[in-house]
Amino acid sequence: MAMRPKLMADGAAGKVAVFMVDEENPHDRDPLDDPETHLSRVLFHSDLLYPIIIGKQSGTLNLPARGANQDVSVVAHNIFANGLDGQPLVFGRITNLGDGTVPLAGSVPVQTIPFGEARWLSLGADATNVKITEMWHTHRNLGLSAISIDWEVWITNLFLDRDNPLPAASGELLYIDGTSFRAGRGKFDAANRYLRTAATNEEFFVVKGRSIEINPDPLAPNSHLVSMWRYSVGGYVQQETTIDGGNLGDDQLTLLDFDADVVAVRTE
Repeated sequence: MAMRPKLMADGAAGKVAVFMVDEENPHDRDPLDDPETHLSRVLFHSDLLYPIIIGKQSGTLNLPARGANQDVSVVAHNIFANGLDGQPLVFGRITNLGDGTVPLAGSVPVQTIPFGEARWLSLGADATNVKITEMWHTHRNLGLSAISIDWEVWITNLFLDRDNPLPAASGELLYIDGTSFRAGRGKFDAANRYLRTAATNEEFFVVKGRSIEINPDPLAPNSHLVSMWRYSVGGYVQQETTIDGGNLGDDQLTLLDFDADVVAVRTE
């Protein structure tokens, strides 16, 4: 079965789609009529809601040293006011960590003690501010040094605290010229700044699923000799590596084998 992309429009329904069809069934329009059921074949559909980037901010978050022998503590750091009337979906990255940029995907361990304690950062927003939440837990003998985190955040037009309807229909069903693409009577306009997959020059990663693995069999014999957790997103890896044997001495752990499923994206 040979598949090829097809552009199809329905003026009465106000829909435009690009999707994969079987060359032996070129009149198939199922993805146009029901994109969610046939999502694996859809390349573009004007009835799907594509997040629009409406702003970008950058800055530095200065985090203090955390002493040894501290239980889990959490502090939320407001990094800027979002200026919106709701809780927006945001994406972000750290630009001065590891070998390059690190996506703010899930809870990110930015400092890790070999015995598994760490300082974690997570990006989020409420109806007023975009914030980075810090969580830390330190070893009985080891703390965490002060650190400065350079961050970049992209704000989208999607809200997490309400429904997000498609724009009201207006304008042409389909318009294409050398620099413009509009589809679905105002539902999609390439003049907006959207997220798109990036074969090169990615700005950050979107995680499809989990960003961390916890020891999958903690009750197994000798499970205490296996790392408790591993974070691995886009080449940035942190994990517990050493068991604290106290007076018996430390020992290296068997490491987990996990890498998050990610999509590299850019905004344009």
